[in-house]
Amino acid sequence: MKKYLITLIYCSYSFAVLAQLDLSKYVKPVYEGVESTALSIFDTNPESPDGKYLAFLKYNKIVQGGHSGSPVGAYLMIKNRKTKEIKKSVQHG
Repeated sequence: MKKYLITLIYCSYSFAVLAQLDLSKYVKPVYEGVESTALSIFDTNPESPDGKYLAFLKYNKIVQGGHSGSPVGAYLMIKNRKTKEIKKSVQHG
């Protein structure tokens, strides 16, 4: 039991250290436009299984008030990660 507890404490500390890492140098913009974008929706993965494509939402405009603001239309965009080509897929709203 003591060995299990020590292992649990060690793993908890390791995860806490990993959570503190500065990964900002790996962050890149998904889209260079002035519109607002969203990369994923809760419990989804924006990447294709092979990692070649990235899906994101591009809103028609930035809404004042964020979530409490009025609804706005959006486009589902598909980006080829290698060529950086972006295609508009579906419009909603």
